[in-house]
Amino acid sequence: MTTELWRGVFHSGSPSERQKVEELLESAEVFPFDHKASERAAKVFAELWAKGEPIGDLDTLIGGHALSLQMPLLTGNGHFFRITDLHIIAWS
Repeated sequence: MTTELWRGVFHSGSPSERQKVEELLESAEVFPFDHKASERAAKVFAELWAKGEPIGDLDTLIGGHALSLQMPLLTGNGHFFRITDLHIIAWS
């Protein structure tokens, strides 16, 4: 979800951060968030809520999207490990 990237840009107000995001998105393939992704994210939300381990709405959408695409998630956020069956590539 590119929202996380843009949120960082607007939070920082930095023109250099905006340029970095624009350059990254020019070279990256962005997958649409479709009904399948929405359903999977809702399931993730319900599973985490039932365990008392929610991770936040945006991160739930991101994790569910990765699962719906059967793709790994590159992240530095450890709470994504709470999502069952999500393949994570740690970014430090």
